Amino acid sequence: ILPTLTLVSVAPSSFTVSAAAGSNSSDGPYEISYSTNADFSMQVTTSAVGVLPSGNTTFAGLSPSSGTFYIRARALWNSGGANLLQNASGFVTISTEVPQGANSPGVVSFGVFSTSITVTLAPNGNPAGTTVSITTGSFEASASSSGLLDAGNITLTFSNLAPNTMYNVNTRAASTLASTTTLVASTATLPAVPGAITFTSVANNSITISWGNNSNPLTPPTSYQVQVASGQTDTFSEFTTSNTFALSMTSSSILPGTTYFFRVFTFGIGGSTSGFNTAASTVTNTTPPTAPSTASVLAVSDVGISSITFTWTDNSDNEDGFKILNSTAGILGSVGPGVTTLVLSGLSPNQQITATGVTAFNSAGSSTFSATVSKYTLAEPPSGLAFTQTTRTQAFIQWNIGNNPSNVAYEVSTSTSNIYFSAVTSTPVPFSANHTSSFTSIGSLTPGDTYFFRVRARNADSVVTSFSADVTTFTSVSEVVQSTGGVVDAGQTTITADVGVTITNTTLADGTVQQTLSSTGTKTVTYGSGISLELPAGVVATVVATADSVRLTSTGTVPMTESGVTIEATSGTLTIQSSIDTLTVSLATDAPQNVVTAIPTTSAKTVAITLNPPSGAIKTSIPPGALLEQVRVRVKLPDSFPTVTAAGSFAPAVGDLQRAYAGAPYAAGSILAAKGIGLEITLDKNIQPSKAVSITVTYRDSDISGSNPENLVVARFDETIQKWVTLPTTINAAGRSATGTTKHFSKFQLMAVTAATDVDAAKVYPNPLRRHRGNTDMTFSNLTAHASVRIFTYLGEKVAELQADATGTARWDGKTQFGKDAASGIYVAVIEGAGGRKILKLAVEK
Repeated sequence: ILPTLTLVSVAPSSFTVSAAAGSNSSDGPYEISYSTNADFSMQVTTSAVGVLPSGNTTFAGLSPSSGTFYIRARALWNSGGANLLQNASGFVTISTEVPQGANSPGVVSFGVFSTSITVTLAPNGNPAGTTVSITTGSFEASASSSGLLDAGNITLTFSNLAPNTMYNVNTRAASTLASTTTLVASTATLPAVPGAITFTSVANNSITISWGNNSNPLTPPTSYQVQVASGQTDTFSEFTTSNTFALSMTSSSILPGTTYFFRVFTFGIGGSTSGFNTAASTVTNTTPPTAPSTASVLAVSDVGISSITFTWTDNSDNEDGFKILNSTAGILGSVGPGVTTLVLSGLSPNQQITATGVTAFNSAGSSTFSATVSKYTLAEPPSGLAFTQTTRTQAFIQWNIGNNPSNVAYEVSTSTSNIYFSAVTSTPVPFSANHTSSFTSIGSLTPGDTYFFRVRARNADSVVTSFSADVTTFTSVSEVVQSTGGVVDAGQTTITADVGVTITNTTLADGTVQQTLSSTGTKTVTYGSGISLELPAGVVATVVATADSVRLTSTGTVPMTESGVTIEATSGTLTIQSSIDTLTVSLATDAPQNVVTAIPTTSAKTVAITLNPPSGAIKTSIPPGALLEQVRVRVKLPDSFPTVTAAGSFAPAVGDLQRAYAGAPYAAGSILAAKGIGLEITLDKNIQPSKAVSITVTYRDSDISGSNPENLVVARFDETIQKWVTLPTTINAAGRSATGTTKHFSKFQLMAVTAATDVDAAKVYPNPLRRHRGNTDMTFSNLTAHASVRIFTYLGEKVAELQADATGTARWDGKTQFGKDAASGIYVAVIEGAGGRKILKLAVEK
């Protein structure tokens, strides 16, 4: 009976139907056919006859590709396996429209080349104007070629392909709908001709050549055949061959002194080959190779910031090249034959490069090494020199070190002449200081001056760079510093000042630095010499300090202390100078000549106080330990001097004092003349020095007019007896000064003594000489000038011999002529002078 026929789907050039058995046996055979004529009168296509399927049957490749197709199906009678058409059922017929589509073009031919493929396509029923394409991948990719059909075949070409490479070439046509893709061929491009031949090594029995791949793949299946022929031409009538996957080959076991020709072709996929490259020839060496001679005179010919150039002498003609080794047996670099220069670049500034030698090499070996050479690259010149701060005596500068490492040293030079540094140039930071940072401060500058600075660098080989650009600055003459407590710059020294002290540093014309100090409260300022001052509120103090002295000018009393000794002057200028064993105090000539010094018993220095009246300096020197209690000593010019009493008219004293001064020089014989130059020393306690204090009085010639300098003495006014008493005095006529010693403070005056004309009025004091009371010497006065004094024991033994000075005064220190202290007892003094003699009795009490 009739089967069932169903249209499943329609596509360009194809349709799909499904036939069902219906009431027939499910294993019965069937037949399906189609035609473009409704009555199936022509071009009937029938599918294979078989068992009715459970799926679909597709008719593809329909031509024409559009129009109406009629499909029919019938069932056949199955009897013993025979398909009996005469017992077939009737036909079931359906029809369908097939849409317009393109046919896959036909392949007429294709050609393969090293970098291109050419394909010729036939229309295969596609009308003119249909686009046909070929591709080695995706039709939308760049590796494709397209064209429009015309009346006949069309040829399409791929270009820029890789040689010796497999490609799948596909084709299709496209109208309303594209045709199916058809594989044209799976083929490989032809190999490319190898690149030009170069000779990398030529020996007496071997030659090594190399060539370029000329875009052939570098990995298999690309390989090469090298053909070698010998003779006078390159006909290659006889040759040997070698096959290799590499781009070089060494031909060995060949003859010395012979010309050899070489050519190379490429093997491709499937056994295809390229053409030959251009043949090249060379001649083998005629003698067996030997190791080259040692290169000599390895040296550095040029050094840069980032490069070093080594040179050497080539002493051979058979080297294949040179190698330069470093200190760890590594290779710094290598060059070809005949090259005698190696440039190392990309280095850092001040980088050490050591070449342990250069060796020449060839196939026979290497030469010995030349000597070691070591050099540093240059340092990079510093730049960007600039000031960060400039004070009265200092300039703070910094610069850019660039890429220099931290071990590069810098030099700073300065000039006050001009920016060209043609003169007056100094180097405050020399290379010998090994200054490696990018900043520094330059001190000891002159205030109020113009300075020019420049900087340069030096590498480890002591090669200096060019100078940076010059910069200039101007130092100020004066600057104000507000102390915040602690150390403060004070020009030539440093000071430590309390908080709130205002300090104005000013450079004077002589180059010294002056500080003007002021404060709103009592403050302490201490200088580097150890001298400190107590600055009262409202008092302005001007100080010029050095390493060991302070010169103070003030508008009021400013106590100054050093080593426990305090000095006070009411105003004016006062200078204190400190040394290891002496503290010197000096008043300026324009200051009130009145100073108070507080001396503690612990003072270990001699305190020297100098007044400066118009006549000249008057200096008092108090040795350490002279005052057994802490006292305040006032030294001043006297308001007036007591008058000198006429000789022999002094009032009698009592007790020991009467005896001590009984022989004072005011008795008949000597004449004492006051010169009106002296000082007054008083204490705030009723004590006297335990050690001798020296007083030096300087005079002018006009001050002693009419007197012989040899007759000058320093005299002390004794308040007890109201008389002037001469002191042991040393005369310095050349220096115009007289120095007396005393253990009693009072008024002191320079006087002239005229010696007696005879020795009749000779006196001695103190008598007795009491050592246990502090007496140190005995004075003989009222003598003639240069009179002799001989002292004997009562047994007639000579103890000492003295001579009076020009004033008729002699002093005995109580010692024998052998330097020992005289024993306690009675002695006799025989005095002779001007033809006269006088004998005095003396006593000594130990």
